[in-house]
Amino acid sequence: MANKEEKGPVDNPEASQPHRAQSVEPAADPYSALKRELQKKERSSVEAAGLTDNQLKDVQDRLYKMIEYTVKRHDWFVDQCHRLLQIGLALIATGGAIAAIFVKFENLPRTTQSAAWLFALSLFGTGLYLVYLYNSYLSGEHPYRKVVDIHSWYFPTKPSYLKRLVAFPDKPRKWTSRAEGLNQIEKISIELAKKPGFSNLSFVILRPADLYDQFRPGYVPCAIAGDFKFRDGKIDLNVMFRTSDALAVGYADIYYMRQLQMQVLGLAMELTKNAAFKRAEVGMLNMYLCRSYIQRTRTSKSGARMDGLKAAHAVIELIRDHQNARHQSP
Repeated sequence: MANKEEKGPVDNPEASQPHRAQSVEPAADPYSALKRELQKKERSSVEAAGLTDNQLKDVQDRLYKMIEYTVKRHDWFVDQCHRLLQIGLALIATGGAIAAIFVKFENLPRTTQSAAWLFALSLFGTGLYLVYLYNSYLSGEHPYRKVVDIHSWYFPTKPSYLKRLVAFPDKPRKWTSRAEGLNQIEKISIELAKKPGFSNLSFVILRPADLYDQFRPGYVPCAIAGDFKFRDGKIDLNVMFRTSDALAVGYADIYYMRQLQMQVLGLAMELTKNAAFKRAEVGMLNMYLCRSYIQRTRTSKSGARMDGLKAAHAVIELIRDHQNARHQSP
């Protein structure tokens, strides 16, 4: 449940990925200084234009479409690079197979053997060259990435999970409050404090309108809805996810959902003196994933590439080591 900002480039040009660790660059880095200068100029230009709310919304919608186009072009480029790698590996394998086959034929004419070896070497060499191009394309020095990072635009266009929990854009039929949206966390905490065994401690994040408003693939929130249950002195949380990038944001989803559990329990304990909460503690966190995936190759904004599968196996081993250490500790 990484807290992704809802504001776009017009609302907050300095927005970045809040759910991922922001890279800290030296103050003297010319790229960082240039990026800050460009952001200030963009904001001052928007403020100086004196646009109305409707005009700002139109500009924001246009920027969203520009971001969507840029992301698609970036994804297309990465996809072409992966295809280049696949072709290169296929050529290497084919060249090696041809060489292995002709090694077994000893009575072939020298001319045929030479032609076969030349053909195999050409395939093998072309494959190696394509693999080299793949590495150079993705790991090359691209100065524009340090000034205008596509991924810094990618997440500001997603709805904010936190805002959906404290100001969900909806209202009941009998609504007298002037508050903007529904504070679901507050409502759940109050109901939990009054009736610990209550079954209506649910919240939603997805709006049906999100399926229509999606400015790009991935705009729709990953977390759909959740429900709290307080049983046997423990508060359990069950959350449904439509999809989850296990390696990129899975850890953040676990962290923030656990924080949400502790927050709701803490607020409820402050609101009541019920004996049921004297020794209350956080219980199970159950995350139901309709789909979970790991990107085979991930590329950071600096151009560094990471093998997603190897990284996932490393994380699993660390979890197992931690679990074993806990079981072995006295």
